[in-house]
Amino acid sequence: MKRNSGARDLAAESTGETLPPIDFDVVALDDALEGLQQLEPRLAQVIELHYFGGLTYDQIAAAVGTSAATVHRDIRLARAWLLNEIGGTRPA
Repeated sequence: MKRNSGARDLAAESTGETLPPIDFDVVALDDALEGLQQLEPRLAQVIELHYFGGLTYDQIAAAVGTSAATVHRDIRLARAWLLNEIGGTRPA
């Protein structure tokens, strides 16, 4: 199953970044998110709030009690960790 089904990349919109879509297995992503939740609950929470909840960095920062800059760093770290765990690849 491919993720690039015409959906917008919310992270790119909120930060001004333009990121290509990532190919991955949804079950592998769910497993990886569960693993991340066990290791770093806040990182898993910000990923869920941003990608599944559609919240902005400022909204997430208010919800978890941190700064928007920390949320940005958390999302970047969590994305990298998840990509490593699921073996996701970016198209060439």
